Amino acid sequence: GSYYVLPVIRGPEGGGLTLTTRNGNQCPLFIGQERSEVERGIPVKFSNWRSRVGFVPESENLNIKMDIEPTFCAQSTYWWATTAPSPWRSAFIAVGPKPEAGGEDSSRSFFQIKKTEAKLNAYKFVFCRDGNDCIDVGKNEEGGVRGLVLGSTPPFATP
Repeated sequence: GSYYVLPVIRGPEGGGLTLTTRNGNQCPLFIGQERSEVERGIPVKFSNWRSRVGFVPESENLNIKMDIEPTFCAQSTYWWATTAPSPWRSAFIAVGPKPEAGGEDSSRSFFQIKKTEAKLNAYKFVFCRDGNDCIDVGKNEEGGVRGLVLGSTPPFATP
């Protein structure tokens, strides 16, 4: 199935996840957030796990895909961690090919779902390059565009 990812705190924090551009370039695309809390965004699908269990597991390496047809950039919409452009800037989450295809380093496409430490009764995404050393996925606004990034505080939490 597909799942909408919405922030745990509603209101000016924004809505669900969507695809966005950065720096005025049409391609590549990145994972962004709708500006309005009433926008549910694009649902996601999880793969690389046993869907027969009936739920999406915590603390398992997952591939996440935006549940939308390939875009005008002619690329699939699987989540990939990028490299930060500089030490003081965040690494954004981009979309790219299915991890097994394309010959890229598939370890850049492993994300997990974990419970938040705060008493929000919520979950967060983390990026886990080697399966254990995980970094929170948060959000950052740059040039008026909200995007998901690695290492931002607080994490992007969802109920």
